[in-house]
Amino acid sequence: MNTAEQRLARWAVAAIVILIVGSVVLCFIPPTEVAQHESSAVTDISVAELSAIAIKNQSGGFGLVVEPQGVSILDVADVPLSASALKVFVYQLAHLSAERVIGVPDHWKEFGLETPDTYAVLLRADGSRIRLYLGNQSPLEDGWYLRREDSDTLYLVSDQIADMMRYTVNDFRNLQLFAGVAANQFTDFSYIKIQRAGDEVVVQCDTTDETLHFTVEKPFQATLDWQTAVQTLLTPLTKVEPIRFVSDSKPLSYYGLDQPLYHMEVSYGGQTSRLVFSHADELHYYCAAENDTTVVKVEKADFAFLDVRATDLLGTSLYARTAAETENVTIVSSDKRYSVDFTGQGTALQGTCGNRLLSQQEVVKLYGQLTNIPIAEELPYGQELTAKSFVTLVFTMRDGTVDTVALVPLSERRCAVVVNGQATHTTYLASAREILNAATLFLGK
Repeated sequence: MNTAEQRLARWAVAAIVILIVGSVVLCFIPPTEVAQHESSAVTDISVAELSAIAIKNQSGGFGLVVEPQGVSILDVADVPLSASALKVFVYQLAHLSAERVIGVPDHWKEFGLETPDTYAVLLRADGSRIRLYLGNQSPLEDGWYLRREDSDTLYLVSDQIADMMRYTVNDFRNLQLFAGVAANQFTDFSYIKIQRAGDEVVVQCDTTDETLHFTVEKPFQATLDWQTAVQTLLTPLTKVEPIRFVSDSKPLSYYGLDQPLYHMEVSYGGQTSRLVFSHADELHYYCAAENDTTVVKVEKADFAFLDVRATDLLGTSLYARTAAETENVTIVSSDKRYSVDFTGQGTALQGTCGNRLLSQQEVVKLYGQLTNIPIAEELPYGQELTAKSFVTLVFTMRDGTVDTVALVPLSERRCAVVVNGQATHTTYLASAREILNAATLFLGK
């Protein structure tokens, strides 16, 4: 075979391979897509045009009555329903958009749409209707197949839409874990208590002149950094929601909630919520109010604060207050004594030490250095403190309370931090020296 014949042979083989591969790929290509400009809107009607919605799925079915004053479920009694959840459900079905418009298939059977058992019927006030059928989950991409009764177009809709069409009445229950708690509204918290095996964290919340103030009461007493407490505990707590109703007819012991992994107690706006949690699966907890058989599922990731330690809330310092809360600080060492008074707020904040006046910038810098007490390690339980305090700070707050912070040497590098007579952690002796140096720099003669 000459060179030209060899080239022709190779081209022939290549062409055959391309045809074979192409035919295999085509077997997996979904039905022909419609033109890119075709709208992905499945429904787009005003809620005011609707009179009712009927849902049928494998769990049964239910009917919604749509009226100007709100949405209700037919023949449902003694079940607390969420008015907002009902409104959202109706709105989303009335304005349903597909993730993708697939095209016009040759057969509906391969998409689970020949005789579907899940569908929604939107009834208009004029008597006309729109019927939506939900088919199989797509094996090739995220989403589910859907069609309208009056159309030959095949749509791909999101998991969220598919979940909605498989709702039961229980998915509209008014489920609130923490009574009265509103997102990003922190001033109404009184206390938060978390109990788990062999451990308990209790955080007290106070508001003075619109200023948030947090203290940990157990397992030790300390003033908390308010920003850390808000970010780590309060903000995620105000945003959690149950993801699914589970049951209200079985005892808590059926879900392991009679011996829970966690107890949580939250006092907010004069109302107290007491919840228990148990393991449901890798991603979820079962959750219920104590002495209530209503059980829901929640995501473990949303409740990471159940494992928060008191030290996680301390921030960068073992003592956290602000100059705006403080009336006076007195600093005492073996051979020095300084006292500074604070007045004003914001840019009018100032400090007075004898005849010396400190500006707002100087006050902020001084106060930051006086309260810079980093955590070194936990103090062994029962350890005796025999040395004299290297430096003691007495904080008199504007509300009349007094905090005493003493730094007591333990070694050449560490000292115990004694806050109001209680020592649970150590800091660095170098930090104690920096506090005394700052006081001497700003307040010394």
